[in-house]
Amino acid sequence: MGVMGRRHRAWTATAAGLVFLVAACNAPGGPGTVDSAAPESVSTVVVRAPVRPAQPAPGVPERLAYVPPGGPAGQPQNATLPMPANEAWESVIAALRAQGLTLAVADERRGVVVATFSGDPAAWLDCGEIRATTVGAAATRTVPGAAERAEFRRGTQGAQRTVRRNQRLDARLVVLVEPDGEQTRVASSALYVLTRMIDAGTGAPSVETAEFRSGERGEFSGGASCQSRGALERAPLRGLTV
Repeated sequence: MGVMGRRHRAWTATAAGLVFLVAACNAPGGPGTVDSAAPESVSTVVVRAPVRPAQPAPGVPERLAYVPPGGPAGQPQNATLPMPANEAWESVIAALRAQGLTLAVADERRGVVVATFSGDPAAWLDCGEIRATTVGAAATRTVPGAAERAEFRRGTQGAQRTVRRNQRLDARLVVLVEPDGEQTRVASSALYVLTRMIDAGTGAPSVETAEFRSGERGEFSGGASCQSRGALERAPLRGLTV
C-alpha cells in the first residue's frame, strides 16, 4: 500500500475515532461540552417546514399499520474541496450556521467542529410511516414516523381514547477539516438520540430512547425503527462544490 493510501485510511479512522470519543464524553443533551469554551447559540433556521399530520376523526377509533424506512441509512461523509483549508473552514462554519445548528466546538487549529441539534426530528430522520385507517370506513391517513407530535384514536366504538406520541431528537455532528496540499478534506459523522413519549391515556406515559450513528438504524421495543436521512452528515458541504 502506498503512502497516500495509508494516509487516507488513517485519516478516515481518525474521523471515526473522534466521533466515538466525543459521543462517549459528551452525549447529546448532557451537561458540558468537549471544549472548555461556552457553546455558541445560533438562532434557528428552518431546514424544512414541518408538516402537521392529519388529525384523527373525533370519536372514531383507528387501526394502525407501521411501514419501516425503505432505503439505506445516511452514511458518514468524506469529501475533498478544491480550496485551501482556511477557505474550507469558513465555508463549513457558514453552512452549519445557515442550517440552524449550534456550534459547541469550533477549533480551527485542530480542524474540529462539533455541532448540535435539539428538537423536531423530521428534517433529519426517516422513521417510516404510520397508516391509520378509520374503523368502519375507507379513510386512511398517513403520519410520518419522524413527526414531532402525533395523535391516534384507539379502542372500540363507545370506548375510544386518544393516544398521543411526542418525540425529541438530540443529535451531535462531528466534522474534521484537514489540509491536503492545495485542497481540503472534510469528513462528517453523527450520533442520534431519539426520545419518544407515548401517552395512551391509561396511566403514566411511557418513555423510550433509541441511540444510533450514521449508517445505523435505531430500534424501539414496539418494532418502530429510525435512521438518518443523510441531511445532517451533508450539512457541512451544503452549497459547496466537491
